[in-house]
Amino acid sequence: MHGRTNHLELYISEAFMTGPGERTGPTMFTQNAGARILSIAQRVDRLDVDVVTTELSSILGATVVAVLGHATETRSVRAWAHGEYKPARADVLQFALVLALVIAEFQGRDIVQAWFLGSNSWLNNANPMLVLGDRPLEQVRKPLMAAARAFALS
Repeated sequence: MHGRTNHLELYISEAFMTGPGERTGPTMFTQNAGARILSIAQRVDRLDVDVVTTELSSILGATVVAVLGHATETRSVRAWAHGEYKPARADVLQFALVLALVIAEFQGRDIVQAWFLGSNSWLNNANPMLVLGDRPLEQVRKPLMAAARAFALS
């Protein structure tokens, strides 16, 4: 994925957003958290799609990755992971990995799948997996990053 897409500007602004209830700007804790989120985004931005798919599948499972990538079966996810072909929604998988790693960094890896599959008050009680899977990334990037950040820092 490296070199083809660069969403770091968006990650920077979203990672350093003022947290809920913070009226005077980010605290030292949220600034440190923002730097950690940015570091995650930079690492993911350098990964090829096969590595993104493999890592995301290990965290969320092939079924969730298939939904995010608009595949009808998990066999497609295995093909992406083996570099047989690239998913049409590689940018969505990349962003999903950023979200997954942010949550894992602050709350633990075992919580990530539950966050993706559960209802989320930051998303009007919608399921993050379906929000990311059903809508254009440009429309959902900010609300999903805000929801992940709020959950990670709670």
